[in-house]
Amino acid sequence: MIVWLASWPRSGNTFVRILLKTCLGLETYSIYNDPYFAEGDEQVKGWVGQIQYDGDQEEFLARCRTDPGLHIIKTHSAPIDSSPAIYVVRHGLAASVSYQRYAHSVEDFRVSLLDIVNGRGWAGAWGDHVRAWDPLNRPNTLLVRYEALVADPHAEALRLGEFLDRPVTRHDIPSFATLQATDPYFFRSGSANVDVPGIPKAVSDAFWQHDGVVAAALGYVLPADEAAKLVASDAASLLNDSGSCNEKVDVSAPVSGETNSEDVTQELPMAQESLMPAIRSADQAANMLEQIGKSLLQLGSIDAAQHAFEAAAEIDLADRELQKSFGGPLNGQAGRQKLFLDMLRALAPVAIIETGTFRGTSTDWMASAFAGPIMTCEIEPRLATQARRKLAKHRHVTVFNDDSRAFLTAVLPTLPTNRPVLYYLDAHWQDDLPLVEEVRSILGYSLYSIIMIDDFRVPWDDGYGFDYYGPDKMLDLSLLSFLAGSPARIFFPTLPSDQETGGKRGACVIAAAPPVLDVLRRVPGLRESDWTGERYREAPSATAGTTPANIALGCRASQSSTSIWSRPDDAQGGINGVINGSFGFHTDFEPCPWWMVDLGAAAQFDEIVIYNRMDSCRERANTLWVLISSDGESWKRIHMQGNAPFGGIDGNPLRVHCPGSRARYVKLQLDSTDYLHLDQVQVLRYAAADAEHDQAPAGNALTETSRDDLQPSLA
Repeated sequence: MIVWLASWPRSGNTFVRILLKTCLGLETYSIYNDPYFAEGDEQVKGWVGQIQYDGDQEEFLARCRTDPGLHIIKTHSAPIDSSPAIYVVRHGLAASVSYQRYAHSVEDFRVSLLDIVNGRGWAGAWGDHVRAWDPLNRPNTLLVRYEALVADPHAEALRLGEFLDRPVTRHDIPSFATLQATDPYFFRSGSANVDVPGIPKAVSDAFWQHDGVVAAALGYVLPADEAAKLVASDAASLLNDSGSCNEKVDVSAPVSGETNSEDVTQELPMAQESLMPAIRSADQAANMLEQIGKSLLQLGSIDAAQHAFEAAAEIDLADRELQKSFGGPLNGQAGRQKLFLDMLRALAPVAIIETGTFRGTSTDWMASAFAGPIMTCEIEPRLATQARRKLAKHRHVTVFNDDSRAFLTAVLPTLPTNRPVLYYLDAHWQDDLPLVEEVRSILGYSLYSIIMIDDFRVPWDDGYGFDYYGPDKMLDLSLLSFLAGSPARIFFPTLPSDQETGGKRGACVIAAAPPVLDVLRRVPGLRESDWTGERYREAPSATAGTTPANIALGCRASQSSTSIWSRPDDAQGGINGVINGSFGFHTDFEPCPWWMVDLGAAAQFDEIVIYNRMDSCRERANTLWVLISSDGESWKRIHMQGNAPFGGIDGNPLRVHCPGSRARYVKLQLDSTDYLHLDQVQVLRYAAADAEHDQAPAGNALTETSRDDLQPSLA
């Protein structure tokens, strides 16, 4: 079998090969049969461990595909098949600088940095390469970051070992200083700096224009202005040079004061004298700078406008009270915060997308609770600038200054359609209400979207506040009436408003994919409603007050194959009652591997609980199907995981609710070519069953709902 080791040039591919050789004892190939590591320094050759292949490239690849052994092949090209891959990524600007230097010194190839960024090098543009491999969504692909390689190569070696199912046998990794001393032309600085200082502005602008969305999706953000004192100086110049104050203004000093909206000048005055009565406090100075910035934007002076916004933001950031924003994260509501965290744990989203950043208070809180990429947009330049400065400490957060609709148009194509993404919509303000268009765009793109909307009316609890901007502009169910009849479902908080803290603003949660709905129905803080708000559904009660019986205990199990990690009578390990976070059984690497339990005779059950392996490689179960049969010949699929991750001993196992089901065989099967290994499987029967759910059809297979089913009602 083939495992590709792919990267854009100068992104750390060779260092990964060194880890594979020195820590896992694995030698690797290069699709190019590189002479550099075959004929160069003997010590470097030993570290890299390159094997030269015979024959032409197509013959070599054909042999690797049919040979069951592991063949790791380096490539800088676009993918040519769906084989598993390790994709190494480095900040695109840093990789471009390194490649230019390498091309000049080693390849004797002269090319400008701007040409490389614009994709005129032999490898094409960095962003196009990332898009082609799509490492965040491509099945059976491990994403390795150059920055992590430099920071902790031993930890990355362990990740590589887990992905390849190979043990790390030693940790004698040569230091970068040793590599550089041995081959200073190939191993240059080893810098993991993602801010890439000193890049010409034309190059930086070209990169962020062409590849900014891709970079943001990977967590690389345009760094905040490092020269805060210079920004402060610019602000002081804008004020002091105008003659608007009798005293010099030091905007780098802490300032405070409340904004009186009646005193804020609404237009940029044309005469200096008219500025004088307007600027009497720091907050009024910030408002004036914002107006100057907006006027400069209208004149096309983008750089000068940004200086004004930076200066205004500097003043705002010094005011601690101003930065609390509506009482703190999520309006200072402790119940909302707990609900949000419960959803994060239950859903394990791959990204958070926020509209309406405002001052970044909620975003800052989300970034502390969630390690994945967060992308957020704010339409006001002054607020977006503040948020960028505040959130610069979080490398996985990217702030966009844009209208939320344009922002979603740019960001949605970079996100997966078959894995959960959590959206927090709070861009509604004043006359413009983009909420309907936001919801249409998000659900129209992916059924696996989960949308939380702030300031939304809770139908049965008037103690929660909500936004009202006039007729047909009230945030309640009438605004979302176009979703009635679609697969989308809506949930509201169960916590009564008199028990909530902070701003006590209402909210709702919308989702459509059956596996996601199944998870949300088990989040204690949510209550499902119909689209009228008159009827709601309590959480499933089949488990309430009853002790389930695991009818799979003591039964016979079987599986499609065994592996070198299998134990005697391996399949029985999946139903031995021992939940320890490791694997109870382990098939070989094969197409659609399966495991099955025979209950001995047709039996009734209400729920199947599946505990994933948690010590490594848990993502292999993301394509799991659950099937049942009475005769072992005709099968009914009652669950399709659809590439959504799930847990196990951490308290988040996969629960397939199927009240009143009757079958003899329960089969678990992957819809992919991989290993199947799980911790435990339980087939539960409850002493009592909720009558309403007993009458409901079992299963939540995605085949019952397609994106085409959703589209007509969203059009």
